[in-house]
Amino acid sequence: IPEEGEDPLMFEQNIEDLLQSIKYYGYVKVNQEYSALLIINEEKGVFNINDTVKELTISDINQDYIVFKNADNARTYKLQRGEK
Repeated sequence: IPEEGEDPLMFEQNIEDLLQSIKYYGYVKVNQEYSALLIINEEKGVFNINDTVKELTISDINQDYIVFKNADNARTYKLQRGEK
């Protein structure tokens, strides 16, 4: 959510910059749940649904994409596997 007086377009650009620093490298399936293998600024990690990554919360993990929501759940952002 943009702070009071903050330009909404600048806020969206900040989110886009965050997404540019995240790469969805792959996934691991355990039982019926997927975990995402992410590379964030050259750091590797395994993340699950509801984990927070750089101010965004993972809301869905699929074989081909991952979906993030912002703090107030008003917007979703989709990142394709292999994209950066």
